[in-house]
Amino acid sequence: MHVAISTDGVNFNNVGGDLPANTTAFTIPNRCPSTTYWIKVRMQNAEGFSAYSNVIVATTQPLRTPTGLVASRDSSTPAIDVVITWNAPQSCHDQVRLARSIDGTNWNNIAVLDPGSTSFRDLNVIAGRTYHYKVRTRLNCDGVNHYSEYSNEDTARP
Repeated sequence: MHVAISTDGVNFNNVGGDLPANTTAFTIPNRCPSTTYWIKVRMQNAEGFSAYSNVIVATTQPLRTPTGLVASRDSSTPAIDVVITWNAPQSCHDQVRLARSIDGTNWNNIAVLDPGSTSFRDLNVIAGRTYHYKVRTRLNCDGVNHYSEYSNEDTARP
């Protein structure tokens, strides 16, 4: 059996190679989030290939958003800092990006973290100033960056 996929419904590439006889399931390798795939299969025997099957269409889920963001002053240390924690989503992503704002409108990325990261200590803060934080995940797929929605926003004043 051969599996062919397309991301435009016109140009198909064989991704399954020669799958064993009686194969009934196949996972598309390197799936990108929020992407529509057109999929068709054909059989092969000693006499050659069959015609392709009907085309099915499937769309992958978007990247999941981190949840439970909390930003707070760490009062257990004398340092002026803010500790930001969140719950990592159960999704395939290759980075976590943390953004900070001093006005809640204009945001700057302050950290690019490993995918399993669930906390960050912001030492680049000024005492008495309010900081806003939010976090999201990223996956680079086929050279294109895909981002989750941002998490809830939380604020802290060191």
